[in-house]
Amino acid sequence: MLQKVRLCCVIFEFKPANEDPGSKAGWWGDNNEHAGKDAKRALLVELTQLVMESRAKWFSERVLIEVLHTTAINLFRALPLAPYDDWDPEEDEAVKDPAWLHVKMVYDFLYYFLGASRWILS
Repeated sequence: MLQKVRLCCVIFEFKPANEDPGSKAGWWGDNNEHAGKDAKRALLVELTQLVMESRAKWFSERVLIEVLHTTAINLFRALPLAPYDDWDPEEDEAVKDPAWLHVKMVYDFLYYFLGASRWILS
């Protein structure tokens, strides 16, 4: 579990779909970044399911430290720039963060990790 949590510390650059060549169907370029995003997404789903099931012995102080480190790296980051210079949040349409899918998955993992029944220590 520790290795999987550490792998989730890798940060990817997300761009809006209209600017991200990897998001276009049939794009023939280097897919390493796209494959990395998919692998991180799969790891986050796997870790969340592991924590939700709570059947395996996974909790330790080291895991707690790594989860908090991974959470900090993924959640405490700069917000994306406004789409244009004169953007007004009250008048213009809301802008979605391109990294929101991964950020939400990290929030979900943290939520289930903190609510897990393995927290009872003797």
